[in-house]
Amino acid sequence: MPSTESLAKRRYYAHPRNHFWPLIEALFGIARDLPYRRRCAELTGSKVAVWDVLSQCSHKGSLDSSIVDSSAVPNDIFGFLQRNAGIGNIFFNGRKSEQLFTRHIAPKMAALNRDVECRCLPSTSPANASLSLQQKLRLWQAVADKAGTAREP
Repeated sequence: MPSTESLAKRRYYAHPRNHFWPLIEALFGIARDLPYRRRCAELTGSKVAVWDVLSQCSHKGSLDSSIVDSSAVPNDIFGFLQRNAGIGNIFFNGRKSEQLFTRHIAPKMAALNRDVECRCLPSTSPANASLSLQQKLRLWQAVADKAGTAREP
């Protein structure tokens, strides 16, 4: 789920110390200081979509660990994948999103009759200080590689 700050601002990764938009800038050349709607449009144009595993849940604060599991209501990611047959990769921004996907959506995936590669990446949250931005960038390069739209170095 988005952080408290992201929810208040109604935009993904709004916390100024979150590494998501700096990573996107490095990988796709989408400037982090562009207006939010334009960043999202350019990201979609780069063949990358962003969506939460959950549509709603109860939690206090911004940490994923505060999500009350029994309150989790998943988004219809399976339906999205059914309607968009060209999607072949899902990347999780941290372990909690991967765990929630595995619990709520993965059991339906065999019904797609196609392979969708799923991969967990290190969280871009400022709470994940175990890796530097450069270390995260090396791992997040997989998103640009799979999208085939990375900017030239």
